[in-house]
Amino acid sequence: MMACLIVGDSIVKYLQGHVDAHHGITPIVLSFPGKRVEDMFDNISDIVGQFDCIVLHAGINNYGDHPSVVARKVEIFCENVKAVSPKTCIMLSSLLYRTRSVYTNRITDSFIDKVNYDFVIPVNVLLQKLGRTHSNVTYIDSLYPFCQELEAGRNLLAKDGLHLNRYGAAVLGNVFNDKIFNFIRQVTETVEAEDMSANYREASGNKEGSCEGKGKKTKAKGHVGKCKGNGKKAMVECQVGSHKGKGKKTKVEGEVRSSKGKGKKSNNISDSCRETQGTPLILRQVGGGNDVTFQLGSTFQSYPEFQISYRQWCQKNNHPMKVRASHRNKGVADANNFPFSDITFVCKHYGKPRVRGGETRPCQNYFASNCEVKLRLVFLESQKHYKITFFASEHNHIISSQAFKWYPENRKLDHEETGQVQDLLKLDVQMKNIKNFVTDKTGKIVLSKDIHNIKRKMDKQVSQGRSEGQKVADRLLQLQESDPCATTVIEMSSSNELEIMFFQTNEMKTLFQQFPDILFIDGTYKVNIEGYPLYPFLIQDGQGKGRSVGYGFVKNERKDNINKLFQQFSKNNDVSKVKIVFVDKDFSEICAVKTFMPQATILLCTFHVLKYMKKKVSDLDIGKTSKSDIMKLISSLVYAGSKGIYSEKYRELQKVSPKSFMVYFNNNWNNCTEMWVHYFRRSLPTLGNNTNNRIESHNQKLKSYLGRTLHLSESIDRLINFSKHSAENVDYASFQMMKTRIDKRHLSNVQLSIAKVCTAPAVDLILKQLEKMQKTKYIITNSQTETGSVHTVQVEEKSYQVSEVKICSCSFNSMYLLPCHHIFACRQKICDVMFDSDLIPERWRKENTSTNTASPSNIIVQREKQTSSRVLDR
Repeated sequence: MMACLIVGDSIVKYLQGHVDAHHGITPIVLSFPGKRVEDMFDNISDIVGQFDCIVLHAGINNYGDHPSVVARKVEIFCENVKAVSPKTCIMLSSLLYRTRSVYTNRITDSFIDKVNYDFVIPVNVLLQKLGRTHSNVTYIDSLYPFCQELEAGRNLLAKDGLHLNRYGAAVLGNVFNDKIFNFIRQVTETVEAEDMSANYREASGNKEGSCEGKGKKTKAKGHVGKCKGNGKKAMVECQVGSHKGKGKKTKVEGEVRSSKGKGKKSNNISDSCRETQGTPLILRQVGGGNDVTFQLGSTFQSYPEFQISYRQWCQKNNHPMKVRASHRNKGVADANNFPFSDITFVCKHYGKPRVRGGETRPCQNYFASNCEVKLRLVFLESQKHYKITFFASEHNHIISSQAFKWYPENRKLDHEETGQVQDLLKLDVQMKNIKNFVTDKTGKIVLSKDIHNIKRKMDKQVSQGRSEGQKVADRLLQLQESDPCATTVIEMSSSNELEIMFFQTNEMKTLFQQFPDILFIDGTYKVNIEGYPLYPFLIQDGQGKGRSVGYGFVKNERKDNINKLFQQFSKNNDVSKVKIVFVDKDFSEICAVKTFMPQATILLCTFHVLKYMKKKVSDLDIGKTSKSDIMKLISSLVYAGSKGIYSEKYRELQKVSPKSFMVYFNNNWNNCTEMWVHYFRRSLPTLGNNTNNRIESHNQKLKSYLGRTLHLSESIDRLINFSKHSAENVDYASFQMMKTRIDKRHLSNVQLSIAKVCTAPAVDLILKQLEKMQKTKYIITNSQTETGSVHTVQVEEKSYQVSEVKICSCSFNSMYLLPCHHIFACRQKICDVMFDSDLIPERWRKENTSTNTASPSNIIVQREKQTSSRVLDR
């Protein structure tokens, strides 16, 4: 019993009800939607050996690959099938046309035409050649009846323009039915003939006869014979014969024969069958033969067919060809198959060098070296095909596969491939990764110069002749139009130079209104070609994440430019609620904060404090051991927990340090200890921050978006996109707060109450305090003051003051503004309820996630001594 399998993508999904049973055999249909050609064999590898015939319909999901790449993948599929089951016959179904979808307008007619004419037709031509050149492989022209139905006005595709409807599935099923029926019929007849021959040989007892003749006439008679004739006439009369003839006339008479003839005339009973010893009959497509010879006089039924042969000829023989001249075929109905009336191809080294340019660069390189390789293709209208009318193929230079791949014509990317490279450039993918992508996708090897040329052309199209200053202003206007509540400021100098640029989206304003108590500021560099430093303004939200609330570019870091930037930020935001500002030891930033946020406490980043001092100590002319001792004492000063500890370490530093260093230390550090010594921070709401790490991390992420190769307008684009991603993170964080965060090890009603009110970071901090309360012994005393009830909580040798069972004098409550273990100890002793939502400030509450709308503001263009709206030409 024979078996047949139809395998393919989603096109064959509904064929099972449209394929008929032949001789009791019903083909099995397996559909793998979305799968590419290279995935098909893996899905059927375990069952390939069970089938005598496999029909493959796949390839449209490989759109994006070159047609020759798709054909090679189909060829690999055939080779894999043969390796598992050599006797299995493979039928390759042609790809079908696609039409527009009624569900979306994104797929245009031009795109559909590109798919059909630049992909489907070339792939089908190559599949047809596979059917001609490979044994056990047959090509099924499914497209022709498909097109006939379309021309008759019948719709075969569903509304999505991709998949077959019921009528289309029936049409494709009928095509497969005919091919499968012919296969089964031919194999059945072959088996019957072999059985009859075996019986006849057994009855007659005659031996096989073999005859070869090279004279004018050769004749052999026998029951089973093989004959080869190269003369003028060869004749074989046999029951079962295998015959090859190359003379003018070849005739075979018998019941079942397989014949190959290259003479003028060939008469045989079966043109599509060939007997192979030890294997069943294998079908070949009618009309099959050797590949079209690429030579003078060769003809091609269409220009796409010629292109396939032309490319194969060039690649196989390393011919560096180019188009020299062409003329459009006017008045022809089928312009897709016959676009040119004639077209001439020549070698890249054809002709003489054409000297161009002036004397600036007198030494130039030219490909032209008088090579005479030339090919002319002409359309013969009467015969409706193309013909090679001139062909010279001898080069006067060395040709090799190594050199062939580097010619510009072979490196050139088509429109779609160029678009993919442009998308990667917009994502700032590294050059080497783009080159590897192009090579893997297309097989072409490109240079970095080719990628640079694509980027330059893309930049030119975007700029449209505008100056960089104009593009900056236009981009900010676009931001204002898309986000009416955004603030955008451009401030110019009297010489028409861009001094500062500041922008803040509505999302940024909302974030700052919600979390204004702590602000991080730091500049970053090398983020644009113009050399403008970038200053982000950062806050810490209720999830403990750093979020940008404004971006500013300054021409330089002079004090007046920094002041202008801070002035714009304070002008467009309520900075009166800012309590702490973290900065590096930058005097311009410190002065600007004191001017525009006088109520805020300025703290220096601990990391940078130690970094500056270490650099100064390393410059001292003392021994390495002494330097190490000094740095240990400086570290002790930075992390001093009390004023007494600081004074003690300061005296020790005076003893071991050179006088010059102490002068420097006293003038620059000892007079501003409140900015960098930790014991001054114990009572400040720092939220656990002692460094500028949040904004340093933010700047590092920014630099993955920005770079010194971008113009200022491009940097603005990247910053806006970065802000959008940050806004999405805020939205996702708000969604995550819908969940309840609990510690299953200490599950209790108190924990559930805390998790219901607080954000996840606050829950973690409070649960640690509750756990600490359960492990600590307290002595609690109560006293009354004019301000209310005060509890003294003594833990070992330390005591803390808890006011109104809400506020504690410990560092945890002061830094995080959350209830500490001292407060919980008092509430456990005095109050009926351990936890109250009043203990939690707004910044740590889940409910503090609503978005407030800011009032719209227009773009602001400010100048000194000028009011012109033009921006600097840079």
